Amino acid sequence: MSCICTPVTDGRLPSREQFREVPFRDISSGGVSFLLWYEPDFQQLVVELGRGRRVSRLSAEVAWIRRVRD
Repeated sequence: MSCICTPVTDGRLPSREQFREVPFRDISSGGVSFLLWYEPDFQQLVVELGRGRRVSRLSAEVAWIRRVRD
């Protein structure tokens, strides 16, 4: 499964072109976990879930980082 997300820069909502697809591992009422190929240099992001007319954009904060092996 995948979702699309993008960092929030200077407190402004990102444009549609800034979103990138990332594989996500889990979603729950407590948050979402996903994989990036780099360590994030941002704290806030927008996650977009759904397709077509049934899309939700959620604001989120990076709460935890875990490195995984290649």
